[in-house]
Amino acid sequence: MEKLLSDYLKHLTIEKGYSSKTIDAYAYSVTKFLLFARGISVPKINKNDIIKYLTFLAEHGHRKKNAKVTRARSLSIINSFFRYLLKNGYITGNPAENIEAPKIDNKEASFLTEDECNALLRAVEVTASKYYRLRDIAIIKLFLTAGLRLSELVSLNIADVNFDQNTVKVVRKGGKEQILPLNHKTADAIKAYLENRDTANDALFTSRLRNRINIGSIAYLVKKYMQNAGIREKKLSPHTLRHSFCTTLLNKGVNIAIIQQLAGHKSLDTVRRYIHLTDDNLKDAINVL
Repeated sequence: MEKLLSDYLKHLTIEKGYSSKTIDAYAYSVTKFLLFARGISVPKINKNDIIKYLTFLAEHGHRKKNAKVTRARSLSIINSFFRYLLKNGYITGNPAENIEAPKIDNKEASFLTEDECNALLRAVEVTASKYYRLRDIAIIKLFLTAGLRLSELVSLNIADVNFDQNTVKVVRKGGKEQILPLNHKTADAIKAYLENRDTANDALFTSRLRNRINIGSIAYLVKKYMQNAGIREKKLSPHTLRHSFCTTLLNKGVNIAIIQQLAGHKSLDTVRRYIHLTDDNLKDAINVL
């Protein structure tokens, strides 16, 4: 069993090119399932065993573990594991193939309005300490105008920013590199930060200890500045800023396929989450007739 899991994880690393974080998530999910099904050899695991496990997740443990999205993700990973085993001759059929995933509510993504984005930037300028002001302005502008994921922003190096071309090289999910255009004001903000930085470090953004700033620190400062801006009803996280980037582009008439490319989404369906219809939108649509 351990060898099968090890071979599967090597497949995800070498052939699929998944990141270490993704590999860890897959390893965790498969291991939890195999522990639940202990006493049953992998080739003898059937559809009912997997359904029992999904039911167990729904009825037990921490609330996050019984969420529909978590169960759907677990099923997807288990299905991937058995597809690999089937393809490589370890089993004769995939027991997870025809199991219906839990239906996930299509919730709208939390996002900031244009006024709230402006208020957030003002809050950074007014409330940030002198030492961190230029850094934090550059971080917030990158989220709002480039739509980066938190992990993507943290991993940026100085060399990834090309000021001649106004671009930034980002490592997307799965380790794929993508060159993104930079907003002129954002490029200027990054340049101003670097010109005043006294840290000798390849990392683009550094902490007070002069090391690469970590995910927790950026999540904390984003929440702090959103609170300082008086933003209360939205999810106070970097992901809300990423959603705001996509929503702003959509509202300004940018083609949905372009937004998909800029945000690094695999599917157009993901981008459609940013379509937020109001009563005014509906009235405007009728009035064009």
